[in-house]
Amino acid sequence: MHASSRSFRTGRRFLARHRPQIALEYFRKALHSCPVDERQELVRTLFYIGIVLKQVGLPSSALKTWLTARGLHKRSYAAGWRIAT
Repeated sequence: MHASSRSFRTGRRFLARHRPQIALEYFRKALHSCPVDERQELVRTLFYIGIVLKQVGLPSSALKTWLTARGLHKRSYAAGWRIAT
């Protein structure tokens, strides 16, 4: 397991505890430490970053993040996000 997976899991724990600012820090760490060839993990992390951004009152940034995630993934999630967690 690499650092990005650990940071991602920690971010989800803080998100579940209603600590979005701390969760965002860990999701960003996960994003920066994720290997570029792990496209699915990048998409998943960006999706969660978007969730946090929306929760902290940055809906435009959240939307941009989700669009970036969608662009990284070959498949369109217009019908709903179906990302394995």
